[in-house]
Amino acid sequence: MDSDGVHSACELRVRSAQAVIPGTSLSASRVGLGTHALHRLVSRAARQDLLARAYELGVRYFDTAPSYGAGVAERALGRFARGRRSRLVLTTKFGIAPDRLAGAIPGWLYAAMAVRAVAGALGTRRRFTRPPVRDFSAAAVRASVEKSLHSLGTDYVDILYLHEPTLQLLGDAQPLVRELEGLKTCGKVRYIGLAGQESECARVARAQPALAQILQLEVARDSDGLPVAQISRHAAVRFWEFAAPDRGTLRRERLAQIVTRLTAVTSGSILMISTNSAPELRQAVALIENPPFRQPTLRRLPARTEHAMHYVGPVTLEEQR
Repeated sequence: MDSDGVHSACELRVRSAQAVIPGTSLSASRVGLGTHALHRLVSRAARQDLLARAYELGVRYFDTAPSYGAGVAERALGRFARGRRSRLVLTTKFGIAPDRLAGAIPGWLYAAMAVRAVAGALGTRRRFTRPPVRDFSAAAVRASVEKSLHSLGTDYVDILYLHEPTLQLLGDAQPLVRELEGLKTCGKVRYIGLAGQESECARVARAQPALAQILQLEVARDSDGLPVAQISRHAAVRFWEFAAPDRGTLRRERLAQIVTRLTAVTSGSILMISTNSAPELRQAVALIENPPFRQPTLRRLPARTEHAMHYVGPVTLEEQR
């Protein structure tokens, strides 16, 4: 343990435990990394450094989407995966299209981010925020997967999630189901899943079970920004994004409080953390693998609660050989 009380990478022993997703042949680290905000690291070197630090900590589960930084996250993860692909579980999504201008014009993404930041400070951000284009058609998934495979530099993705689907957006899902089955048959996608808000994904799963091999569901946070328990169907991976005011490196006490709650909420699941701070990730992994105290009793989810966490079903743990 180092001077600030954080376990070193060799002490974390995250490599000693592998999480096997039930019903699949996929196994990965118990802790995963989400890349939702990876594009906020402006330099390519900083993005690669974060991914490398995660890998050093034993992280082997990496989640991304075309809409994350208008493709910046997928391309960064693709560069990182070179020479490591067989040792990683790579997941991406479709259904929310990336911003076309940001994808087509170099520098547009960061110029737009700067404008939104100023607008937010002035209280006029809504004027500069456009709702994303959502398309769950068969043609859309075909094009999205091909582009994602190119960005990731691979010929297959381990899990392809529908990104925040609803029954209304899906409409007649049979053409989509057939297209996805075709992508699985030709080896471009190994498993299909749903990622989004729990109640909506549950409705889709009941109506279209073929789309719900794996669930990645949002977990709630309470008014203090801490994880809360909620009644849910089983999920295999759970995701926590450090959102404002959590962005940046948290104080160790606050991080310990959050991670202790997360450990209780995600018991038996992969916990996927979205952060751009390598020290924050390191501390979180240390606390998850070596809990300093007992997990607290968690409150049930109130009727109306802000949510900001994903999880994907129960897993079994086995020692890595």
